[in-house]
Amino acid sequence: MQHGNISSRRLRRSLSVSLATLVACSLLGVPAFSATRKASARHGVRYLIGRQHADGSFPGFSPLGSTADAALSMSIAGRGRAQVNAALTYLADHVSEATLGQKAKIVLAAVAAGKDLATYAGGDLPAQLEASQQPSGQYAEDGDFSAVTTHALVSLALAATGQPINDAAVDWLAAAQCPDGGWQFDEPHQDGEDEHCFDSSVDAEGNPVDFSTSDSNTTSYAVQAIATHEHPIDLTADPFAYFPLTKDPAKGGYRYSHETSQFGSKSYTDANSTSLVIQAYLTCETCHFTPPIGALKDLQYALCGELQGAFAFTWQKVDGAFKRVPSKSEAKAEDDNDGSTVAGATIGAIPGLMLKPLPVGPQPLDKGAPAHRSCA
Repeated sequence: MQHGNISSRRLRRSLSVSLATLVACSLLGVPAFSATRKASARHGVRYLIGRQHADGSFPGFSPLGSTADAALSMSIAGRGRAQVNAALTYLADHVSEATLGQKAKIVLAAVAAGKDLATYAGGDLPAQLEASQQPSGQYAEDGDFSAVTTHALVSLALAATGQPINDAAVDWLAAAQCPDGGWQFDEPHQDGEDEHCFDSSVDAEGNPVDFSTSDSNTTSYAVQAIATHEHPIDLTADPFAYFPLTKDPAKGGYRYSHETSQFGSKSYTDANSTSLVIQAYLTCETCHFTPPIGALKDLQYALCGELQGAFAFTWQKVDGAFKRVPSKSEAKAEDDNDGSTVAGATIGAIPGLMLKPLPVGPQPLDKGAPAHRSCA
């Protein structure tokens, strides 16, 4: 790729942590972090294991999506084989209910756990993903309101099976880019939208016609998908010029988007976005980037106690002081319910802590999670 410096490669990374990985990190300007980031990730697995339901699923906005994401993150951390297998059994049993994007997540999780896709979940998931490609090059299904994200996830899932993003798919994704260098989750850039893919016009009743803009999460997935292409491609804008727009100077990580306020509240570092931005930068061979591991670890409640290993989603400033959102007491109350926000943040933080961009190959799932620790 000529603009943006994403490296072209055929799944050359993503196996196990090795000397080659450390060398690659040094070339990327990534310091050799101590094992404490891995310990944080593995304690995150400790928390997730405690949240897994009896049927193998995990709490979240979507049981299928959250369970696939949890299985993938646990595999990346290399902990919890029995729990990952239970999650993948649940996913195989419910795969007929999955959307196209969820099927892509299931494939990513299955590959990371070393499953044989020729037999797993009916044996035809990769073929289903391939068959969704339209004449335009887009991977799509009817009624999908997250078209760009779905396309990037399917591209990454197929790359995990050994099929780097093809020419038609990468051309569609390149054309979908916003002028600011990012991508928005729901649709490609349209005429009439500004540089952030936002249309400020209103309908006849005075209601906004557009609610989304470019964001760091979709941009990360797009960057990681493009990085699997075997040849350089041209983008109209540098995606690595977009991520700095989402940097949070207060807490050192990254926000969901370039907008400093979301839904009426000021936006600060969140676990999912920070992790995804780290993953995107790990595909860049020329970026001078130090992963904000400290910003991620600051969102972790504690490595002991009832919330051992759990991550808050973000921060809120109250009376001049930063407090985790949800607060520890709110997180505990939520945890007694379904723990979806905290579980989602914990799932999201792990790949960034482990410095693992997508897609990943089979991971060595050879150990359990750390034992529960009392804070007393």
